[in-house]
Amino acid sequence: MRSIAIVILCMLLAAPSFAQTRVVKGKLTTFNKYPVENVEVASKKAKSTVMTDSLGQFEIVCNEKDVILIKAKVFQALSKKVDEDVDFISANLIFRDSKKNREIATGMGYISHEALTFALAHMADENNDFCN
Repeated sequence: MRSIAIVILCMLLAAPSFAQTRVVKGKLTTFNKYPVENVEVASKKAKSTVMTDSLGQFEIVCNEKDVILIKAKVFQALSKKVDEDVDFISANLIFRDSKKNREIATGMGYISHEALTFALAHMADENNDFCN
C-alpha cells in the first residue's frame, strides 16, 4: 500500500514536466518599418522572458496554447496567442507619441533618435494603422 502511494506521488510530481514546450520566434517593428530593440517579450504560462535584439527579433520558450505578452513603456501593450500552428510572431508596435515618450524611446534604445524623428514626421499615418 505504501509503495502505491509513493508511485502515485512521483507521478503527480512528474506530471508538469510532460507539458509540451516549444520555441516561438518573432520580430517586432514600429511604423511598419523600424525594428524595435530592448523590448520585453514574456510567455504567460511558461514564465520565460526575453528581450528583442537590434533587429527586433526574439526567440522565446513557451508552452502549447500559451500567451505571449509584449511590453515596452512607450508602445501599446500587445498579447498574442500561441496555437499549434504558430511558429513565428510578427507585430507592429504602436508608438504613443508625447515629448516624454520620445525621450524614453531613444533613451531606452528602442529606436534611434534619427529613425524616430523621421518616422514621426513622415510616417505618422502608418503608426496609427490599428488594423494589424
